[in-house]
Amino acid sequence: MRHYSKSAVEDYRALDVRRLARSNVLQPGHYCLWTWWRDGEKVASINVKAEAHAIRLTYSANGTPQAYSVRLERTPCHYGGNRVWFICPAVGCHRRVAKLYGGTIFACRHCHQLNYASQQCSQRDRGINNSWRLRRKLGCDWGWLDMPAEYVPRPKGRHQTAHARDIARLARYDAQAEASFAAVTSRAGAMLARLP
Repeated sequence: MRHYSKSAVEDYRALDVRRLARSNVLQPGHYCLWTWWRDGEKVASINVKAEAHAIRLTYSANGTPQAYSVRLERTPCHYGGNRVWFICPAVGCHRRVAKLYGGTIFACRHCHQLNYASQQCSQRDRGINNSWRLRRKLGCDWGWLDMPAEYVPRPKGRHQTAHARDIARLARYDAQAEASFAAVTSRAGAMLARLP
């Protein structure tokens, strides 16, 4: 994978308004400690207090206490109910977003200049990454070198037509992965042949 100077959203702690809503944290007057865990260990936490049209965040960033409100906006859904969004608290932004990413302040990915890890992937790595992603979706722990696509078992409850479609897609990804792997190994072989 290429190294870019731009960070990825996967490297940051995210505050997801949908998870907060599912956990009933956005009810006015509700107060909670939102925690991030890694390998069973607490890595960070933030105090969240819900107000009528905002949430109040209180935490410490690099030893500096932070406390500010993040506005909430609700949009109607076609079949009733509403969807909640954060309004990015960064100065001059005010984007409506579902996730805010932690830094000195929690802001949208545009304000932190973040992209997704898949956007940093080279063309050479795309076939391998797509193959792994689809294999995990199908419940297969074996890579394209260990188990050809046609031998990946159908998960229980998965429709045969949908599985056949996924296997055809997986075969294409595996072919891309094999082609890029062959190109890399042939280049490495050519470089080794030039050595004295």
